[in-house]
Amino acid sequence: MNKPGHLSPTRVIVASFCAVILFGTLLLMLPVATRDGQIALIDALFTATSATCVTGLIVYDTFTKFTLFGQAVILLLIQIGGLGLVTLTTFFNLALRKKIGFKSMKLASESISLDEAAGAKKLIYVVMRTSLGFELIGAILLMGALVPRFGARGVWMSVFTAISAFCNAGFDLFGSLGPYSSLVPFAGSWYVLVIVMLLIVCGGLGFIVWQDLFSFYRRKKLTLHSKLVLIITVTLVVGGAFAIGAMEWDNAATMGGMTTPQKVLSSLFQSVTCRTAGFNSIDNAAMTPLGKLISTCL
Repeated sequence: MNKPGHLSPTRVIVASFCAVILFGTLLLMLPVATRDGQIALIDALFTATSATCVTGLIVYDTFTKFTLFGQAVILLLIQIGGLGLVTLTTFFNLALRKKIGFKSMKLASESISLDEAAGAKKLIYVVMRTSLGFELIGAILLMGALVPRFGARGVWMSVFTAISAFCNAGFDLFGSLGPYSSLVPFAGSWYVLVIVMLLIVCGGLGFIVWQDLFSFYRRKKLTLHSKLVLIITVTLVVGGAFAIGAMEWDNAATMGGMTTPQKVLSSLFQSVTCRTAGFNSIDNAAMTPLGKLISTCL
């Protein structure tokens, strides 16, 4: 039982999320954050909430509505939401060699869904190394496709897309190709969509699974949790791709006009992104009723 005036770790985590959302809302309401210099409070609050909770729902196209400053605020909210404010602050304290008390480590362990505070320090390093590593590699790879097409702006778009994909946020900066277009303009690009898919899956596995995978060379075995996550992930991705492909294969409004390899790619991408990410490579509104039902189930 907590002492009067002391919040439990769970309440601190919830309070930190609320604080980040409110601060993000205030930043997005600054005139410098939007191209027309204005945004309603409810729209700024919704955008900040969606970014922090990495849902991918938007009321404005991110590129056409928000300036570079506003886009940076959204990306920061995505990164904080994907990793957790407590995780980030604990990591920086550890990096600066500051002493971390038991209560702080207990709070950190709660933020990364770890039962024991003793293993929190190790897992936090895994969280940061894994996140920054995948995001950096993903951004560099995406630059190979986006910089030739968008010039210097492609660097920022690559970084934004990599972080958004790994954190499963679904926000994008491809509005210059058409508002709310998401990754539809890249429907036939294996290079772009495979990179984004891998980032989504790698981010969605969870850091406990990655810690288990990193230590596999020593232990030569995986925990039951990791086995279940990996098996179910593969089953849902492959099964979902077959189901979506079967429903949309001849739908002229989605995959009907594509080549067979492009249809396979779009089926896989939709199966991956529908589970958690929020991107899309075909027009979701134009999908068949059964295709929409399968997407909802995923």
